[in-house]
Amino acid sequence: MQGEREADNAEVRQRRPDIPRVRLDIETLNEQQVFESFRLNREKIYQLYALLQDRLESQGYSSRAVPGMTKLLGALHFLASGSFQVTGGIVTGVHKSTLSKHLSKVIDGLYDNCRKFIFFPTSPRGWRDVKRDFFLLGGIPNVLGAIDCTHIALRPPVRREIIFRNRKHFHSLNVQIICDANMRILNVVAGFPGSSHDAYILRNSGVWRLFETNQMPEGHLLADSAYPLKKWIWTPLKENQVVGPAELRYNEAHIRTRAIIERLFGVLKMRFRCLDRSGGDLQFSPEKAIKIIVACCCLHNMAQEHGMLNDLLPTPQPPGEIFEPDVINHPQPLNAHLERSVTIQEFFSD
Repeated sequence: MQGEREADNAEVRQRRPDIPRVRLDIETLNEQQVFESFRLNREKIYQLYALLQDRLESQGYSSRAVPGMTKLLGALHFLASGSFQVTGGIVTGVHKSTLSKHLSKVIDGLYDNCRKFIFFPTSPRGWRDVKRDFFLLGGIPNVLGAIDCTHIALRPPVRREIIFRNRKHFHSLNVQIICDANMRILNVVAGFPGSSHDAYILRNSGVWRLFETNQMPEGHLLADSAYPLKKWIWTPLKENQVVGPAELRYNEAHIRTRAIIERLFGVLKMRFRCLDRSGGDLQFSPEKAIKIIVACCCLHNMAQEHGMLNDLLPTPQPPGEIFEPDVINHPQPLNAHLERSVTIQEFFSD
């Protein structure tokens, strides 16, 4: 009897028809639908696929193999929506556990190629363009970038939970970003836990070493009061330093110019909901979360290249978690203080 039952079960398994997997075809979508689903236009998606094709395509032939383009679209849709549940059903037709493997291939590929997307200008003309665009924002000369940190929520490892708890009492990575006046990301440092102070992250980053060893062009980054004033970091004046209209105008110009980094954070988290707490905490190890953050920064810069933002995305609101900077009384070096004062009198006096 047992042998007969096994034979019947085997026959049932053989008769069970394959259920067709419904997968989204990018060619069936118009340009706006493509952008809303994947945050890139069709041209950029094909360029990204060409870069990652060797990682995405299965070795050997199998009728059940998931096409490389489907893997890419599934990963992009997850980064945009922050949900495997939605992505798995709509885009790939595969289980969310399989989709997670596809995501790893895409983010590993972007992380390994991040220097192709995120970089400082490499020519004097490129730096002149950066300075010009910042000057048009607020009238401050020789600005090389705006710098700040933002918190990306994640599920912390149990044994290291305390170091990921930030001062707003949720767990995060504290991510340092430098951007230009067009919200293009020039540099990202994503490896520090949420308890790390912004100034500490900067002091332990490659950017600090580049500026301190005079490997960067003449100019300065604009930062808030959480950072120290240096020859290459200009912060707003303290209240007791605002002694006249020129100083007041400088502070107003500083706020207006540095606001670009806050706008970038809002756009980045709106564009890639996996980075915003409204999409839920990142349910990955810190090491994988770092790669996801860097991958999203790469994709953001790809989208910015062709202005794929203002006409298709709604006006971003400020980031969901706004952190007032911890004001630390950093010593103000005389040469930096003097240079800033001279510039204020030259550019902001009547």
